[in-house]
Amino acid sequence: MTRLRKRILLVVSGILVPVFIVSVAVLSARWQSPKNKRLKEWLSSVPQSGTKVKDLEIINLRVVRPDTDMPGVAFEVWNRSNRAVMAIEISCGKGSIAKDGLEDEENPKAVIEPYGTLPIQMTGELDPGNPIVITAAIFNDKKEEGQQSSLDLMHKVRDRQRALLKAKKEKNQN
Repeated sequence: MTRLRKRILLVVSGILVPVFIVSVAVLSARWQSPKNKRLKEWLSSVPQSGTKVKDLEIINLRVVRPDTDMPGVAFEVWNRSNRAVMAIEISCGKGSIAKDGLEDEENPKAVIEPYGTLPIQMTGELDPGNPIVITAAIFNDKKEEGQQSSLDLMHKVRDRQRALLKAKKEKNQN
């Protein structure tokens, strides 16, 4: 190859490589944006909410960060009973969040005191088009309410967390 051809090849590849990189970045952003766009459209108003647990209610539901890349919802769970809530799961379609005060058997903690509230924010867990629902709860009197599948999952996650905590404590003792 002559020197001129090498220079031309170098210049052309110097132009094509950045164009290719920019094209991939733009297409990648476009592929990701439909979900985010759908989430933003869905959160143009406050989503519906519900509960599968008699004494718990979602209150003060509101949209947060509506004009950002991470819109979400914030709300409080109100415990309308004289029993403390020890564990709770809240779902939105296929996504869910949970808070469990029973993971440490030696130090159980109430996540919602009687007649108290628990502030919650959901972002990545939101599944557009689905209501936000309190799916399960465990109270300090050991009574469980809600969907059985959610309660089963809470038990499995708690058992795993307890095993990890036990292993950590044993490691620290040695």
